[in-house]
Amino acid sequence: MIRKKILATILVANFAFCGLSTYEAHSNTNIAYAEEDENTKFIQQKQELEMAINDSINVTSSEAYGIVIDQSIKDTYLDAVNHGKSILANINNYNFDDLREATIRINEAKIALGSRAALDLKLNQLEKSIEYNQNNATAARILLDNYPETVKNIRQNLLSLLEQSNILIENARAILEKYR
Repeated sequence: MIRKKILATILVANFAFCGLSTYEAHSNTNIAYAEEDENTKFIQQKQELEMAINDSINVTSSEAYGIVIDQSIKDTYLDAVNHGKSILANINNYNFDDLREATIRINEAKIALGSRAALDLKLNQLEKSIEYNQNNATAARILLDNYPETVKNIRQNLLSLLEQSNILIENARAILEKYR
């Protein structure tokens, strides 16, 4: 019973003292939580940077990486990864923002690499389409030149298709020149 009275008295005294310095108690608490929160954010950002760097093994060994013709895009990605590695090697010299910027740099370079891989894949498909179209056009010309009687009923259609084919090939080559 005495024990309960002592605890109740201490509790009342604590409330009284807390009421006297409410602002100071809250500000100390907020600072402690803020420091803990900053440390947690730093650790999480470090983990994200480590994941981005570790993912570089998958990226560089992927088929998409091999498709990319533009070496400068590959170099930009590798430079971003190496920068991230140097930050992790000297982690005590960097802050949260440095880690965040390095992670963003790697991820943006990865996105650019993926976009360029998609473009290069489409350009490769366009080259194959040009080749296929040229083979068909050559076959049509052979028919027109060597077998005029056989194709006399569809001669105009073949000539029209050859004209359209030539226009498409010119447009496709212009696109290839623009992006390669």
